Amino acid sequence: VTVATRDYDGTTTIDASQISTNSVGLSGVLADDASDVSVNTGTISGTYNSENVASATTAQLSGFTLTGDKAGNYSFAGGTTVDVAASITAKALTISGSTVADKVYDGDATATVTAGTLSGMVSGESLGVSATGAFASPNVAYDGVTVADQDVTVSYTLADGSGLASNYSLSGETLAGAAAITPKA
Repeated sequence: VTVATRDYDGTTTIDASQISTNSVGLSGVLADDASDVSVNTGTISGTYNSENVASATTAQLSGFTLTGDKAGNYSFAGGTTVDVAASITAKALTISGSTVADKVYDGDATATVTAGTLSGMVSGESLGVSATGAFASPNVAYDGVTVADQDVTVSYTLADGSGLASNYSLSGETLAGAAAITPKA
C-alpha cells in the first residue's frame, strides 16, 4: 500500500484518491484458500502523522478487512492498521502587485522591491513576505534619448505568520519594465 504525496492543506487528512492498493496481498493463507480470501481495500482511510511539510513522514492507514468465503478463518497478525512512508509537499503561492522603486545610478544593480499581496494560502493562515531584486543592468537604460524602465528579477522570502512559511513555496519572477535607473547628477 502506498500513499501519494499531496500539497499542504493544513490538515492530516488523507484523501482516498491518494491511497494505492495495487500491491496489497496476503501471506500465510493456505494455498487451497488463496482464491477465497482477499483484502478488502475499499474501506481504507488514513491520517498523516503531522499536517506540516517538514514533519509529515508517515501515514497511518486503517480499515483493512478480509473478504471472501474463507475470510472467517483468518485474521491480520499485526492488526488492521499499517504505517507507511508518506509526505506532504509545500503549497505553491502566487503574488501580485509587487513594485520596484526607481533609483539614481550608483553602479549597482540592486533594486528596492516592495512585495505585493500573497494568494493561495490555506484559509485562516497568513504569512509575511519580503523581496529582493536586481535590475537587468546596473547602468542607465535608454530608449533612444529617453531613460527607459528596466526589467527587474525578484526573489521572495516567506516568513512565518499564523501559518508556517515552510508549508508554502513562492517562486521569484521578472517584472518587465518595472523601474528605471536615472542618471547621477
